[in-house]
Amino acid sequence: MTGTGGSPVAETPPVAPHAEVTDVAESAMAAGRARKPFTRETRLRNSAQLQLVRGQGEKMVGRLMMVRVLSPAPDQQLKTAIIISRHFSTKAVLRNRARRLFREALRELFPALGCCWVTVTPRQYIKGRKEQEVAVELRKLLRAWLTVPQAE
Repeated sequence: MTGTGGSPVAETPPVAPHAEVTDVAESAMAAGRARKPFTRETRLRNSAQLQLVRGQGEKMVGRLMMVRVLSPAPDQQLKTAIIISRHFSTKAVLRNRARRLFREALRELFPALGCCWVTVTPRQYIKGRKEQEVAVELRKLLRAWLTVPQAE
């Protein structure tokens, strides 16, 4: 094959796009973790699951949040729940913001967490905090359950 000006052009063999990414995702699936962190399969969805985490899980309290972890998970899968009641705030916009902050912080840690069930509950001090502050505190509270060390 020749390119413009008559010079030969080497053909490159077709490469599967994102081949390495799919291998990592498949290994995460095999380890009990789904590829997307907030699908139906990766959430604690009923009160029996939440009560199990509350009754048997380990509780860690930080300035911005309270985290409970049940490890190892009964179903050998990583599942999460963000618990925010009206006691935190009667304003939905504040509850939703706290939920978004937690979701983003958990999304960063999701691949590094082992097979455990995690619940996160905000404390009043989280109001007005930045995403980075929330992520740093969540990482500190969950560092015992991280399978891959995270940079502080």
